[in-house]
Amino acid sequence: MKNKGDFWEALEKAGLVIGAKYMQYLSNKYVAKAERVPSVDEKKHCYNKVLLYSGLKAVVESFI
Repeated sequence: MKNKGDFWEALEKAGLVIGAKYMQYLSNKYVAKAERVPSVDEKKHCYNKVLLYSGLKAVVESFI
C-alpha cells in the first residue's frame, strides 16, 4: 500500500466484509432456531430476527 490512507481504507472494507458475513451467520442461526421451536410466538420472534439481520447485512453490503 502506498500510504496510510490506503491501509485504513482496506481495513475498513475488511471490517465491512466481516460484518456482512456475521450478519449472514446470525440470520442463518435464527432460521435454524425457528425451525426447531414449537410455539408460534417464538417462531415469529426468530423470523423477525432473520429480517433484522438480513436487512442489516444488505445495508453493510451497500457500503462495500
